Amino acid sequence: MTKASNNQKNGALGSSTQADTSIYYNATMAFPFLFVASVTLMVQASQHCIDLNKNRWYDEEQCVKQWAFGVAAGAVSTGLLLILIVLQKFGCSEAAMTAKPFLAVFLLLWWLIATAVLTFDRPYLYTGNGYFACWLGTIAAFIWASDCCASLKQHASKAKMAMTSSAAAIVLVASIVELVAAVVACDNSNSCKDERGYAVAVGAVSAFICLVAMFAPQLHKPLSLLLFVWWIPGVYVLTFSNYAGSFASQTGNGYFASWAAMIYSAGFFATVSPPSMKIAYETAVKTGATYCLNLSAPFLMQVPPFKAVFVEAIPYADFLFGNETEARTWAETEGWETDDVAFIATRLSLIPSAKGKPRHVVFTQGADATIVAYKGQVTVYPIVKLDKSKIIDTNGAGDAYVGGFLAGLAKGKDIEGCHKAGAYAACEIIQQSGCSFAGKPNYTW
Repeated sequence: MTKASNNQKNGALGSSTQADTSIYYNATMAFPFLFVASVTLMVQASQHCIDLNKNRWYDEEQCVKQWAFGVAAGAVSTGLLLILIVLQKFGCSEAAMTAKPFLAVFLLLWWLIATAVLTFDRPYLYTGNGYFACWLGTIAAFIWASDCCASLKQHASKAKMAMTSSAAAIVLVASIVELVAAVVACDNSNSCKDERGYAVAVGAVSAFICLVAMFAPQLHKPLSLLLFVWWIPGVYVLTFSNYAGSFASQTGNGYFASWAAMIYSAGFFATVSPPSMKIAYETAVKTGATYCLNLSAPFLMQVPPFKAVFVEAIPYADFLFGNETEARTWAETEGWETDDVAFIATRLSLIPSAKGKPRHVVFTQGADATIVAYKGQVTVYPIVKLDKSKIIDTNGAGDAYVGGFLAGLAKGKDIEGCHKAGAYAACEIIQQSGCSFAGKPNYTW
């Protein structure tokens, strides 16, 4: 593993990689975005209150409840961030560093409450400066707090990987958001009949299906298909039909959540078939065939039921393929505390084989050399170097490599020969738009 250099440090406002680098900038830019969101919400909410009182000058104060809370949410966040900046800038960096984790956690909770109050009901039920400021502030506060607190960072990393990679998890969250938005619409209308009641049912049923599918992988296919079919009429009724309380007239949480659930449910349907994998490796054992397995995607290792399928299948694999991201994700989910791809490949190659045969583990690394581990030994194979100007589309590069590798294996070539064929196929595919070759390959064995 590579250690950080001595000139790396953390400022109170975020990570910094050079001693003289401004503390306002880090890899995520979370702090600046959080500050911008705070000021934007404060200004927008204040202007909203000014307009309310200007139009109702003859009446009592109008800036109350949610409207007043909007001003307070932005003002409190802005004030606290300014205090931290002052402490850091005027020689009180130690105090700033001490206060940072407590402030970060407080602001995360503060923004979560503010966004829940202000965007699921008035005043920022629909998109606008206030709406986007709330969500930007919440996301930035989450990233900043994760950067500040080690324990929160660990849990946030797992949550982030699951949310960004797992279609089921995203559909579940979208369903819950839609459900809350639908319940609020019912409450505002003092009625939950007809389409409004259906809106509640769509989110509730979808969330239930996601939970069952995530913890019952044997039911994955029928439930994922049901989920996809369920959201087709759901999106139509909720975002096309203009009834009282619908999400069609103006975009907001309910509108975005409905479409997110619809889109990701289609991806959820096409994830993986554990029963098919089991039939394949059991048949390979019976017939003596070579069984090859591809880690395929990081989220398959991050969702426990899907990872369990790989844990069961790897002992039967003669060849295990993946890329560097998938390798590191596997190590993280196993708690190996390393990002050394060669080390990870070595450990995977040493998992006891159910067939009594050594296993080859092949990890590609994009523009870097390919790593092959066998019997605990690692061999590094160079790739075909290509000028960046010739790279058109990298989609399918990993699959093309595996295809070329297996072609060499089918022809009885040694590992180096298989790698050369895989590297050639990957090099060719990234020079094409899409996942098809132009003409016939000129590769010679």
